[in-house]
Amino acid sequence: MLLMEMSMADNTNNRLESIENRLDSIENTLEKVVANFNKLYVAVVGNETFDQEGILHRLKRVEKEVGHWTKIRLKLMGVFVGGGIAWTVLWELGKKFLIK
Repeated sequence: MLLMEMSMADNTNNRLESIENRLDSIENTLEKVVANFNKLYVAVVGNETFDQEGILHRLKRVEKEVGHWTKIRLKLMGVFVGGGIAWTVLWELGKKFLIK
């Protein structure tokens, strides 16, 4: 009976050690995941302490620049269309008066 109780105690101790080892392994893995997650967070959002821009800030800046260049492009297109119309009107008036 005593031998059986000692065997059960040893078995329980072995199980506890196995569980502790697994928990330690999980804890180490989670610490690595948290470190990697923090690196990803800094890459996406940025780090104000070190004046590092994240991807979000860069995207916002690029969107502003694209909007600015789109406005300039549309203005130039309007100027060229208006200039073309004005040139055509002047050309036709010139032809009309010079040919008669």
